[in-house]
Amino acid sequence: MKNGKYYHWYVAFTFFLFLMFHQADRFIISGVLVSASTWILCGIFFTILAVIIAKDIAKLRNLIADRAKELKEFLES
Repeated sequence: MKNGKYYHWYVAFTFFLFLMFHQADRFIISGVLVSASTWILCGIFFTILAVIIAKDIAKLRNLIADRAKELKEFLES
């Protein structure tokens, strides 16, 4: 597993778990709230970006198709 694809993630996650359980007596609920709110905000942000980027990609594809059609007509004439 040392040379595996996910080895670095495994080590990082294991270290994270060690830190959490090592300092479990000092673990405060505010840390959980900060972490949860950060994940929620990132999820909302990336969902909005996914919608915006999808619309932008569709617009660019239409623009490229129109330009390809114009070029094809120009080359055929």
